[in-house]
Amino acid sequence: MQLLQQRALITLQGKQELMAEIACLRQIRQDILDDPQSCGDGDAGAIHNELSAVEKQILRLREVLTSATLVDDSALVVAIGSQVTLLGEQGRETFTISGPLAANPYFGNISYESPLGQALLGRELGDEVEWVSAKGQRRLRIVDVRPVGGGGSGSLRRTA
Repeated sequence: MQLLQQRALITLQGKQELMAEIACLRQIRQDILDDPQSCGDGDAGAIHNELSAVEKQILRLREVLTSATLVDDSALVVAIGSQVTLLGEQGRETFTISGPLAANPYFGNISYESPLGQALLGRELGDEVEWVSAKGQRRLRIVDVRPVGGGGSGSLRRTA
């Protein structure tokens, strides 16, 4: 059974985070198996449901990892994993371009599949981007592009 309809794009950091989450879920599974009474009230049905949910999550994440395409997040153009600062009429906005699984606009993560994400991919510092948002046509200028997790590599950071 295919859980994903298309290949996910992930950065090395994203891959490492998924691997860590899988390791955590495996530990949870093992803890339940080692001490079933610690799961809820020890009811066999509750234990089975909990193990089933953990197994499904592990399988889903493993499928993401095996089907995902690893993308380079060190480029100076906007790519998956880039942190992008935009300047517009309402000031500066900073976003990290992520895959759909990590997207959360409230925390500054936008999916490369979103209208803004699609408008930004492949663009460079100083470029103006236009896209249609819920508020209508928008235009912003890219004033900063940097790889996420650049580790203090100041030479990779560019600002307009």
